[in-house]
Amino acid sequence: MLIKIEARSSGELKLSDGVPSALEAYRIPGADFITASGIAGDLLFQEWQGAGFCIVYMCALLKRAETFTCTGGLSQPALHINLVNSRLYDAGNKAERLMHEWAYNMLYVPDTPNNMRFRKPGYYENISIYYTEHYLSRFMKYYPVLGDFVSKMGQQQAGVLWRTNQVASTEMLDTVDNILRPVAGAEPIHLQLKTKGHEVLALALQQATLNPVIRAVKFSDREMDSIYRTRDWLLKNLNQYFSLQEIAVSAGVTVYKLQAGFKKIYGMPVFEFVRWHRMVKARKLLVTTTLTMSEIANRVGYRNTVTFSAAFKACFHTPPGSYRKK
Repeated sequence: MLIKIEARSSGELKLSDGVPSALEAYRIPGADFITASGIAGDLLFQEWQGAGFCIVYMCALLKRAETFTCTGGLSQPALHINLVNSRLYDAGNKAERLMHEWAYNMLYVPDTPNNMRFRKPGYYENISIYYTEHYLSRFMKYYPVLGDFVSKMGQQQAGVLWRTNQVASTEMLDTVDNILRPVAGAEPIHLQLKTKGHEVLALALQQATLNPVIRAVKFSDREMDSIYRTRDWLLKNLNQYFSLQEIAVSAGVTVYKLQAGFKKIYGMPVFEFVRWHRMVKARKLLVTTTLTMSEIANRVGYRNTVTFSAAFKACFHTPPGSYRKK
């Protein structure tokens, strides 16, 4: 992984094969990695090679707003999926594209260097899957939207697949999570990645075809801060019982603005967002702890196991007890 990264305000970052303690939890076994560190903070890049694609996972912990220029990256079309917080991507032709949390798009920027702009200090996370032109051509029969995009690639023209950023489905995010946290003891990791790299692209194309986002999401910095502040509060309190009004008051916004904001950013209302994260947490507790079903239900905000089991089955199509036995 040969790259050079410069911060606009402080110059070139130091590259190393060490991982800062604050980012150690995000280290993925088996991936090639490199850390870029400087006054602005630390960026951890991890990479896996697949047949026809390359997966790059980036985590950044920044102390201030900064723009980074990256040289030596891959010059291939990439499906960018923004996982945590908002950032600006280089869309080519001196244009930037703002992507909020859970947003995704496919970009092709043939010219290096490329810029990444972070408007605030904090933690950022995204995954980019770089596909070869030949790999993408397999999907053109089923998704003609790829035709013009691939044609521009052949002419070395910067391009964006969708005019408006799309919003990832929970199924798509679940598949990304499987990439970042491969199942230990299952089939070899390279075989898992081969399947998941294909699956993420298919889900992205399917989601944008069946449930396309037509209008760009536009929020002020203050509104985005409110939404992300609410997200943080909800994720820290998944075991609590609260009303929509209580959530809105804690966020300092009206119920209408809160619901509208979550719908635009995450593609779902607040309580659906909470329910999904509760089920994801419950799934993790089922396989990593020996807690009873009642204890797990309580930790994710359910008063009884009957309601919890019904919610889990609706989300993952299997009862929690059966899931734990897998």
